[in-house]
Amino acid sequence: MATDNGEEVEEIVIDQDSAVIEIIHKKLADVPDLTKCVNAERLVFRRNQISEIKNLENCVNVEELDFNDNQIHTIENIGHLTKLIELDLSYNIISHIATLENLVNLTHLYFAQNSISEIKGISTLVNLKYLELGANKIREIENLEKLVNLEKLFLGKNKITKIQGLETLTHLRCLDIQANRIAKLENLESNTELDELYLSHNGISQIENLDSNLDLSTVDLSHNKIEYLDNLSHLASLSELWMNDNSIKSFEELTKIEKLKEIETVYLERNPIYEDTMYRKKIQLYLPNIKQIDATYVRL
Repeated sequence: MATDNGEEVEEIVIDQDSAVIEIIHKKLADVPDLTKCVNAERLVFRRNQISEIKNLENCVNVEELDFNDNQIHTIENIGHLTKLIELDLSYNIISHIATLENLVNLTHLYFAQNSISEIKGISTLVNLKYLELGANKIREIENLEKLVNLEKLFLGKNKITKIQGLETLTHLRCLDIQANRIAKLENLESNTELDELYLSHNGISQIENLDSNLDLSTVDLSHNKIEYLDNLSHLASLSELWMNDNSIKSFEELTKIEKLKEIETVYLERNPIYEDTMYRKKIQLYLPNIKQIDATYVRL
């Protein structure tokens, strides 16, 4: 079948009784007629050219809706899909989050790589466990206080200047705020269940304020301005520490983490100590139980 410009497009055939409808990478410009698809539970329209969400009126049993990598600019015509558990609108051109108030059963929500400047319109989604807002234009962490069941929050590659607004997210296990404009590690006292913390590519100069985060197993502070490995010695569960591309000048800093029995991986490349010809051997002397230095496993 040819389009108006003569380009060949594969003809789409839909099984109207199916619970799963997937149309992926087919150059689809419009959502097809789904009037009779009342049994659909999973709709996937990834990697197409859809600009408008429509034709979903009768798809009231849908639990997963995926429009990842299209040309959608407005969230619309989905407020009646109250059984939705997972919604993926990543890689579109959305600038505002709207019309999601009724989707209170959502547990997973994806908005990566859009043009969103404010976190709003999601305060009723109290069952959310996974929220992806990376690669947008967000400047402030806000309006998340009611998402008390959130476990994973991704805010990487935005324009955020301060860690804040996370006090009520006491079940948060993974926090990603990489590639922002953060200068201070702070305001994580209430997030005592944090297991993974990703803050690479920021402007942090000091490790601090992690006294309450005793469950941390992974800390990524690479590509910052840190010179000292302070305030890590109490993290007994720490197994991975990413500190590459910082300003660590002395191997003596490793004495501050040498008693951490669980630590298996450290990344320290492209610090001043990396210039030492005995770089790997010296790390092993300070951390004899280490299994991986940078991207290379330690030879036994």
